[in-house]
Amino acid sequence: MTEKIFMITWEYPPRMIGGLGEHVYHLSKELPASDKQIHVLTPATGAVLEHEAHGGLIIHRIPSLQLNTPDFITDVLQWNLQVLQSAIKLTEHTGVPDLIHVHDWLGALAGRSLKHLYKVPLVGTIHATEKGRHNGIHNTLQQYINDIEWMLGYEAWAVIVCSNYMLEEVQRNFSLPQDKIWVIANGVSMTPLWHKTIYEIDSEKILQETEQQGDALRHLAEQRRRYLLYLGRLTREKGVDTLLTAFSRLPQRLRDTLNLVIAGRGPEEHNLKRITYNLGLAHQVIFTGRVEEELKLGLLKGAEISVFPSLYEPFGIVALEAMAANSPVIASRTGGYTETIEHGRTGLLFNPGDSHDLNHKLMQLIDDSHLRERLRTEGRRMVEQEYRWSNIAKKTGRLYTSIINEAKDQQWIETEWPLQKNGTRLIGYS
Repeated sequence: MTEKIFMITWEYPPRMIGGLGEHVYHLSKELPASDKQIHVLTPATGAVLEHEAHGGLIIHRIPSLQLNTPDFITDVLQWNLQVLQSAIKLTEHTGVPDLIHVHDWLGALAGRSLKHLYKVPLVGTIHATEKGRHNGIHNTLQQYINDIEWMLGYEAWAVIVCSNYMLEEVQRNFSLPQDKIWVIANGVSMTPLWHKTIYEIDSEKILQETEQQGDALRHLAEQRRRYLLYLGRLTREKGVDTLLTAFSRLPQRLRDTLNLVIAGRGPEEHNLKRITYNLGLAHQVIFTGRVEEELKLGLLKGAEISVFPSLYEPFGIVALEAMAANSPVIASRTGGYTETIEHGRTGLLFNPGDSHDLNHKLMQLIDDSHLRERLRTEGRRMVEQEYRWSNIAKKTGRLYTSIINEAKDQQWIETEWPLQKNGTRLIGYS
């Protein structure tokens, strides 16, 4: 019997902000192979079709009410109401779902409402926490998001996290019992293994696919200059300022032959450009802005070294993408990186926020071609063996089936929230 899953997500291609959209895209694409019918409910984006069907995967892009919202939180609340309305209409045609899966806090309110309306189990994936992203809760907005994350964990039959690091974090932050938390790693598309390097991409396409400094990047490709690469969002927790400082401390002989490419966008972009200028690196650092998929893969495949200097990183999927693309990796010794990178075999690790340690690792790897080749070979082999999306989807599908079968044997009862947030097991069932 086909199991019907409603999957609620704020990000889905072409709406891509961080790694969440990448995760849900690959997971939803692989799941129908496991006798699942997946309905993805996600915000509408531009002229993209509101409804798409790809076999057992049906995508519902839900438009907003086009009201002038005063802030981001109001926009999210409005969209949750639209999800709720759309899901109710959807059940008139498809029947009640067997399970609801919410990704992060942004769709949690709609997910909770649908859970109680149809009396079906709710699964929540917590990709990162507000407390972790900001190294604490510092204002009422962050407290609100933190409380919704707590609510999602409380209401969910099971909570999925991507690493043991995140298991400990959500257990500590939200007082969840350990047997309610499931660790299922992120996966990696193996497409980068067969992609062109940036040196092989048409120069006009580089200009078209680059938001900023397209000419500088095209010149780098045409001159076949060596470069270090950071790829990701430009936020405080990604630690890009540490990379800039470490790069500035490389000997002149190395900086004369290397560029640093920073690909991505985010709220720290202006500050990082200011730091670059103050360090005297304006002619050696290329900020590309957001890059499209082909250029992203080409940058990864052509990089001398890919560097991921995060201060906080629940998993770090882009480091695995770099390994799949045959790029040697240096990453900070934090979060999920400590579980996916074996120091000295599949990559190098440095102490987070320590520009001296990162500088040392950069010099070590730049000067040692044999070490770079070993990291390339072992990193790619590990990704191929352990992090294919088909394997991740199978694990997730088995969890769905287990929960659906378990829920059939439970009697539904309505419960009140406790006076204290203690993460009580199996909320809504007895």
